[in-house]
Order: sequence, then structure tokens, then C-alpha cells
Amino acid sequence: MKKIVAAVIASILLFLIVMSIVKLKHIYAPFEGDNDSDIAKAELTVEDIKTSGKLRVAVGNNSIDYFSYKGRMMGFKYEILKKLCDDLGVQMELHIESNIPDLIIGIEDGEYDLIAQDITITKGRKEFVNFTIPVSCAEQVLVQRRPDNWYLLPTEKLDSMMVRTQLDLGGKEVVVPTSSSYAERLRNLSEEIGDTITIVENSDETIEELIADVANGDIDYTIAQRDVADVNQRYYRNLDVELPVSFKQNNAWVVARGDDEWLEYVNNWLEEFLNSKSYETLYSKYYLKRRSYISPKNMYTSLDGGKLSPFDDIIKAEAKAHKVDWRLVAAIIYNESGFDPNANSWAGATGLMQIMPEVATTFNVTSYTEPKDNIEVGLRLIDWLNKAFLEEIPDPDERIKFVLASYNVGMGHVRDAQRLAEKYGKDKSVWDGNVDTFLRDKSKPKYYQDPVVKYGYCRGEEPYRYVLKVMDTYHHYCNLIEGEEGAVLSGAVQ
Repeated sequence: MKKIVAAVIASILLFLIVMSIVKLKHIYAPFEGDNDSDIAKAELTVEDIKTSGKLRVAVGNNSIDYFSYKGRMMGFKYEILKKLCDDLGVQMELHIESNIPDLIIGIEDGEYDLIAQDITITKGRKEFVNFTIPVSCAEQVLVQRRPDNWYLLPTEKLDSMMVRTQLDLGGKEVVVPTSSSYAERLRNLSEEIGDTITIVENSDETIEELIADVANGDIDYTIAQRDVADVNQRYYRNLDVELPVSFKQNNAWVVARGDDEWLEYVNNWLEEFLNSKSYETLYSKYYLKRRSYISPKNMYTSLDGGKLSPFDDIIKAEAKAHKVDWRLVAAIIYNESGFDPNANSWAGATGLMQIMPEVATTFNVTSYTEPKDNIEVGLRLIDWLNKAFLEEIPDPDERIKFVLASYNVGMGHVRDAQRLAEKYGKDKSVWDGNVDTFLRDKSKPKYYQDPVVKYGYCRGEEPYRYVLKVMDTYHHYCNLIEGEEGAVLSGAVQ
């Protein structure tokens, strides 16, 4: 009987080993083989990025790198990347991803141009990707929870209740993100101390979510980089992050193998920026002089499935009634008033959606200063504009740009730009590079005095920028805040 049981156990172990090998081969298969094959990815150049007009970057959504606070986009990496994109003269296209195998596959498949995350440089990873120069150097530390009355305990008593040496980790269970350098370090540490550390790899939560789990008592231990642990300890005062479990390790950003010119550009840019006053200021802002609002526990951040503003519930209800993505409405409000219900412009626009008196009169509304009424009038205007463009521009993702420009400057000027586009051989139903160009040109006599123009001069740069800003904000909100899948706009509300 014992032999049968042993044979069954051996078979199960062999099956698990084989499946693990298959899984690893699946993960890393795209990086194996002859680089000269037909499916080899072409080398990415700086000119390619400039020609495309955008930089596609994988970032993490956490309280340091990239998040929203009261509708405003913030983050240490976010602000660095804004500077990089400004220097390149391109737009920033951010993708949220933290799982390292998925990141490696994404960069090698050409889904991203750059991984802007502090990824520990290891020999194994260097076989699949190119690392930039180091962007940080930090040790890994154990994150553990202090007892409830820790602040009343003498130091010796508290220390006796905590893990204070790496040897004490023997027999403990530590939860870390799947395929992270933390898991690799714990496996090595288990060998070094000659004892078993039970390593649980969690594929569903980020390191900051696991830190919160420790603080909340859901798990006992995790591992994090020192700087991340220190920042989060400010939010969760019951955390202890004193024990190092590694030596200091270099962390870097990542580009694909073979993208040598692009790598050289990024390295040169980073070397200059990391030694600049701008970098010192940013580092101080997010690490040294960090304020309490940049916290996973703040209700007006995106870090914990949080809120954009105190008006989210109203925005969601009104947006649903008008068949508009609520995150788009929030993006309009942020750019119109910064979520200030008492905002008033020099031209007489009022409230969250900056409603002009003439618009309220058009819809027979006399009271529009309260948030709900203001949003209702704004959405009725969007409904009307949406319906006006619906037949000629059936694609809602294209139509919204015409609607936004009209919301900002009036539909008459947008119609003028369409007529100019048609006259000069452009597509009057396409915004980018077509109608938007002629809206900007309406500040020039050649165009605003053209016979096809009915509404005269327009400072077109303002609505042009407005569309870019609202759409950029909207895309960030879609990255960070959950919402129902579907089009930006549906058919006009009847």
C-alpha cells in the first residue's frame, strides 16, 4: 500500500514539474529562436516613435508611479514620462501592467515601446530584454504587522514579537506577486538559511495591495523594495519594515532586445535627467515631502478603486440617463472647473460644467448652479450636439471630438472648419489632421475671411487643445477607474 501511495505521489510531482516547464516555455517562447526569422520584430528607432506621434509605455498603477487625485493625474513615473514625451515631441500612451512575464511578452511583441517600472536587473531577465541604466538602487525588506498595542510595548518586548533576523523567516509563509524578484530572492534566502520559507505567489494583487493586506491582517508577511515599503509605512502605522532580506539591487527600465538606437536615446536622456534639478524636485515631492493625500486610503484617489470627486454618484447617474460614459463626463468637468461647483469664468460660465446663461435659456432651465442641475444642463447640451453630428459621423469615438470642440467653442465654428476641410480636399468627417487643422487656422485672415466661413474669426487653438486635454484625461480615467465597457457615446438621447 505504501508503495502505491508513493508511486501516486511521485506521478503527481512529475506532472506538476512538467506543467511548470510547459508554462515557462509558453511564457518565454516568443524570445527563443533565430532572430533572423520571418517573425523577428523590426528594430524600433527614435524616428519610428516620433513618426507615430506617441510613446507606448507600460506603468504600474500605485501610490508612487501613476494615479489620480481629485481627478488630477499624478505620479513620479507619470511626471518623468511627461518630460520624456515633451522632449520627443510625442503624446504619451500609458498601459497598466505589473506582472513581469506579461510585461516581458508585451515589450517583445511590440505592444510597448518602453517599460517604465523599476524592475530588478537579473541575469535571467537580461536574456530576454534590454535594461536601461539603473534608475534606482534599493534593498528588499520584510513587511510585517506590529501587534495592536505596539506603541505601548518596551522595545525589547516588541522585538521579541517580530521577525528580526533572516533566520527567523524559517517556517514562515510570505506572500509576494507572481514571478517577481521577491519570489526569486526568497527562494535563494531559503537555501541560504537552510530552512523552508513557504512562498505564496499571488497573481491578482500588486505589491501595494499585498502591503495593505499585511496591515489589515489578511496575510502576515510580504516583501517590498525599501522605498516602496517606507512610503506605505506612512499610511499604515502598524507596519514594520526594518528587516532587510537582500543587499541593494539595481533597478532599471526596459526596452526590447535589438532596439539599440532607442536604448541609447533613453539611456542618454535618463543620465541627463537623473542628474537634473527637476529630478531632485520630483523625488522630493513623491518620496521625501509626500503628503497624506497621496495614499491608497484617500477616498479621492484611484488607488483603491476610489473616487474622482465628491460628485461621482451624481455624475454616474446623470451619465447613465444620457447614455454617456461617466468617465468622459468627469473628464469634461475636470477640464472645465476642476470639480469646483462654485467656479465662474470671466465670460459668465458657471458651475461644474461651466454652463453659459444662453445654454440654460435654450433648454428652458432657470436654475443650474447646483451640481445636479449643472451636470444635467451640460449633458443635455452634449446630447444635442451628439445628435447634430450623429448621421454624418457614425463612429462615436470620432464623433466625440466634434462634440467636445463644439461644447467648447460652439458648433458654428466647427461647421466652418468642416466646410474649409471639404474645400481644401480634406475629410470633413475626420477630426485629427483634417477638421482640427482648419479650426486652428480660423484665426488667420485667409481662412476666417473665406466665403465658406459663416461665423468669422475664431481663436481655434483653444478648442483644439481642449479636445486633446479632455480626451487625454478621459483615457487616463479609463486606465485607472473601472467603468462599463462600450462606446464613449451611444446614439443621441431622444
